[in-house]
Amino acid sequence: MIGKVPRAGNGFRGLVNYLVRGPQDAPDASRVAWAATRNLLVDDLELAPRLMRAVAKQSTRCRRPVYHLVISWHQNENPTDALMRTVAETTLSDLQLAEHQAILVAHRDTDHRHLHIVANRVHPGTGKTWHASMDYARIEQSLRRQAEAMNIPYVPGRFNDPERFETVPRRARDPEVQAAIREGKSAEDRWSKTEVQARRPALAALFESVSNWDSLRRALAAEGLVLAAKGQGLVVRGPEGVMKLSELGKNIRLRALEERFGEAFTSALGREPSAAMAETEERQRYDAPLDETQKARLRATVRSTRQALPPASTASDDGDVPATRPARFLPPPQRVPDARRDALTALHAAHSAYDFAKRLAAAGLAGPRDVAAALAELKRARDERRRHLSLAESFVDDIGEALRPASRPGAHRQQSTASERETAWRRKRRQRQSKRRDDRDR
Repeated sequence: MIGKVPRAGNGFRGLVNYLVRGPQDAPDASRVAWAATRNLLVDDLELAPRLMRAVAKQSTRCRRPVYHLVISWHQNENPTDALMRTVAETTLSDLQLAEHQAILVAHRDTDHRHLHIVANRVHPGTGKTWHASMDYARIEQSLRRQAEAMNIPYVPGRFNDPERFETVPRRARDPEVQAAIREGKSAEDRWSKTEVQARRPALAALFESVSNWDSLRRALAAEGLVLAAKGQGLVVRGPEGVMKLSELGKNIRLRALEERFGEAFTSALGREPSAAMAETEERQRYDAPLDETQKARLRATVRSTRQALPPASTASDDGDVPATRPARFLPPPQRVPDARRDALTALHAAHSAYDFAKRLAAAGLAGPRDVAAALAELKRARDERRRHLSLAESFVDDIGEALRPASRPGAHRQQSTASERETAWRRKRRQRQSKRRDDRDR
């Protein structure tokens, strides 16, 4: 058994007419196996929607009083009418809708038996509205308890068996199933959430590392996967099912890949990867920058090679040219100390630390002592830098410091005072204009 909650409309009449008579363009009353009512004074399905609407009007806040629930059985199961009524009543009781008005309509127009339940969310006695929060969780748990009591298999769900639900392949959605039926095919199952989470990092890195469609197809083929078009996007197909490309990340989409590769997927779909393209990819992979692991391995190899080499200068007995180490194995040249450059770097770091301390103090995460310490370090860095400036550079630095508006004492106060004067002038002008209007009105 499995329960679904379709989106219901605002009226009882339209939904009940659809369940009893079928769609307007193709009515079929023979699909109804049986119908029943709960907590209604009549069994007539023509009068029942009118009574449910009258009860729903007792609540002025409830905008959607209709609640629609569908309980379906597997096509291999053949429940009796009494069993279907029992399951419906038990489910309504678990949802705390046992005292609410409801209409039960069983259909037999599909391969599997299913039951529609139309319930009134407004209580007929109190007028209070039933809240549908977490209704799907309660439905799954109720159907599992009933299935175990009847000794029949239950459908694992997110709420009644989360561990099993994460590992079971997900079934195709209804639109995909309907499209497969129209094409005469069977809908493919999708990878389970556990499978997607386990393989997402490696596949995302694979998609980011390639530079064209051919290399992507070869890399996926090495993993036993195939890239195929489906609908308006792409899917990764494997032995266990398919996975949508959108599940790998926001940047891995069909349009983004076509823009990055400079070629449409449809044009590369029927082309076999050539040997020249494989050679180009191998050369690009060889010339690609090394990661940290490869760099560490290369440094270890160079270090061991240096230790195995002879001394830097050794003369042979027969007077040959002295053997020297290759230039690529020589140690890197030592950086010559530059006090001027180091002082400038320290000044930039002190500026950044002072700005950061002021932001922390404004947010209440640092105190005046921290700001004062950062300012003292900034002054010390400035003095250290001035020690390495020439006379002309010091003169230019002093002029620039004097002309900087923020460095003049009282600059912020002067700006705020000017702003206050302008605000006062505008206020007085509005007062004069208001006084003139009052005089005209008199």
